[in-house]
Amino acid sequence: MSIGKKIALGAAWMMLMKFSIRLIGLVSTLILVRLLDPADFGIAAMAMTVVTAVQLLTMFGFDVAIIQNQNADKDDYNTAWTLNVALGLGAGLLLIALAYPAAGFYGRPELVAVYMALSLATIFQGLENIGLVDFRKHLHFDREFQFRVAVKVAAFIVTMLLAFTLRSYWALIIGTITARLAATVMSYVVHDFRPRWSLAAAGRIMTFSKWLFLNNIMHTLRTILPDLIVGRIAGARKLGLYTVSYEISNLPTSELIAPINRALLPGFSKVADDQAAAGRTFLGVAGLLALLSLPMGLGIAVTAEHLTPVVLGEKWLDAAPVIEILALFGSIMAMQSPITMVIIALGRPRVVSLMSLAQLVFMLPIMVMLTRAHGVTGAASAMLIMSSLSLPTYYVIVGRILGIRFLEFVSAACRPLLASLLMFLAVRELTAHVDVSLTGLLLLVAAGGFVYTVAVLALWLACGRPEQSAERRVLASAQAVLGRLRRSRTPEPPAM
Repeated sequence: MSIGKKIALGAAWMMLMKFSIRLIGLVSTLILVRLLDPADFGIAAMAMTVVTAVQLLTMFGFDVAIIQNQNADKDDYNTAWTLNVALGLGAGLLLIALAYPAAGFYGRPELVAVYMALSLATIFQGLENIGLVDFRKHLHFDREFQFRVAVKVAAFIVTMLLAFTLRSYWALIIGTITARLAATVMSYVVHDFRPRWSLAAAGRIMTFSKWLFLNNIMHTLRTILPDLIVGRIAGARKLGLYTVSYEISNLPTSELIAPINRALLPGFSKVADDQAAAGRTFLGVAGLLALLSLPMGLGIAVTAEHLTPVVLGEKWLDAAPVIEILALFGSIMAMQSPITMVIIALGRPRVVSLMSLAQLVFMLPIMVMLTRAHGVTGAASAMLIMSSLSLPTYYVIVGRILGIRFLEFVSAACRPLLASLLMFLAVRELTAHVDVSLTGLLLLVAAGGFVYTVAVLALWLACGRPEQSAERRVLASAQAVLGRLRRSRTPEPPAM
């Protein structure tokens, strides 16, 4: 099987995994928003923001270093595990030390106990079996699917039981700790690698991982800064609105980003020396992401006023404009995020680190200014502005590395973009004539899907049915699936 097909199969498994995990998460969220108050989500977000900030010290990406190095041996695995254990323990102790100052920053003394409890999650995370990296390194994504979904189910059960019992943010906190403990225990059940204490490969691992560390810090700071700023300026309730809006608005596009990224890294690492093959593979991925993520993001944005009361309930109505803005942000990030994985896989993490630093420096003052002026909608607008300006820059960089011309990028994305805009205008016109109800929301979704499908197919036909296009690949995959279904339903001829 070719690398391109292995990446596609791996991405399919990862998309199935993310869909399953997100489906469980969505069910969990829809239940929790009716059991808990926005302030409970805000307190949990305040807690997780500080935890994530502390975990910056552990984000060296040792697993990525092992995947990128096709000749990694047991010394690399043992060293990575030893370093992870040490960093996890250090992060847990640091979180305990910061419990009182962090609670004082938010003016929420109840957070002290929360930080103490969550220190366990960071320690558990450091103890996870490094052997799991083999699932991605050798493209065995079906096994990672089984592992991650089982962990999510365990956390879901615990969180739901506690939510019905406690009716407080502690259900979210204990659910997080349970997920980390379950992942650590099960990592030694599903993989037979048994790590040992060693620092034999520390030098060569750190040579690569130091840039991943900087990149991970920049990426994480971009993620948690809105929570820190909104929580500090607007308070727990507004932060709860922001975090839930982010999750709902980015739900479809995030299902594309993470699984494709996890498949791209090992796949591109295997073709890093073949620029032409890497370029063709990336253009295929870029076209597929445009085809799927753009209509999802614009669809959520245009239906936000209907989606919010139907899905979240009346007490979340203030989230509608935030969801609308963040859905557009999610589409852009779906297009940008795989570029960083490609650059890392090609052995240039320094480029990604410097770009991430530039994004952070640019975003911080705009985020503070807009949040003070417009609250959570200002924070969402800052994220949209930052992503809109950074996407073209990322495409220029990866184009130079892979020898891809600008018109090739335009060709991969222009039809999905035009079709998505047509869908947006059609659905926006229809929203004025549809009631705010589940039936109305489903009608808008069906109309949007129909308009987009017809528009993108019409544009593809008008362009002469290009062979190397995402539309062609999707149609071929659909025909293959239908063919297998027809063959499975055809009865076997009787034996003579």
